[in-house]
Amino acid sequence: MNETNKNPWKKSDQAKINMSIAANKKWASDLGKLLKEKLSRLTAEKVASGMQKKTHRGYFYSDKMKSFVAWYSTYELRALTLLESDKNVLNYKTAFCYHINSNHRVADIIVNENKMIEVKPQDILNKKYEKVIKQLNDAKEYCALHNMDYEIWTEKELGFLTYHRLRIWADEFRKSLENLDLPAIRKQKGRDRAIKHYYEKISKQTVTNYCNFCKKTHTQLKITFIKNLKKNKGKYICIFENGHIQGSKAKDHLKKVNPYAAQNKQECISCRQVLELSQFSIKNKSTGAFMNVCKSCRAKKALEKYHANKK
Repeated sequence: MNETNKNPWKKSDQAKINMSIAANKKWASDLGKLLKEKLSRLTAEKVASGMQKKTHRGYFYSDKMKSFVAWYSTYELRALTLLESDKNVLNYKTAFCYHINSNHRVADIIVNENKMIEVKPQDILNKKYEKVIKQLNDAKEYCALHNMDYEIWTEKELGFLTYHRLRIWADEFRKSLENLDLPAIRKQKGRDRAIKHYYEKISKQTVTNYCNFCKKTHTQLKITFIKNLKKNKGKYICIFENGHIQGSKAKDHLKKVNPYAAQNKQECISCRQVLELSQFSIKNKSTGAFMNVCKSCRAKKALEKYHANKK
């Protein structure tokens, strides 16, 4: 039984192609064109009214308009603040719906009822997405038909070199406006996404392998196993073999004890000689811990690395 038959909901590649052909035929028909135009109109109206999910970002109170104006992105928020201080701007509104070429569009900002402003990141314009180009061409055509001026505002027109600086401004502005600590909120969301990704993806990907040192099998995360192989040049070395404990607090039975501590000596893991502690560099001044490789071995490895890089 193949994988497709095991999962009744999983479709074959040919089935997906047939569904795509059928969908294209449906939208190409006269009834499909009417339905597509109706859906476009309903979507545009929802976006403009704020009913569309994840479109409304917030409201900006306009002293000039004496009302709250909706903004849909950080770029639009910056543009609204600039319009507020512009004496030539008598009125403006956001999310203006218009119809052109059988498409229902939503303009970002209409100024003085005779100018349309589209606010776009420069990076989006550079990538020249087909949908974005079509949207901008429709906006230009609509403005030409209605004797309106048309402008595209990017970071340059908004007064910032990069989006990073624009976001810093927006964070400070919204903190004074809405009392929101947005950097802290984004960090917490990032932590939540990382935790969710760990438990849904990483924690379920494990590797079981036989350890020649312990003479038994170890089961661990796949990502940890791959890092172990890269660190040890393709050979798996467990924590019992090299004494490396991962984590902030090592378990007592895994801690490596120096059997020569009473003699003020230590064994070098490289040359395996028992030497005086003076032959080792201090690794941690607060705890007084020493390096596990003697000074002469470290110097020898550094010299070999130097000559290898020089070739």
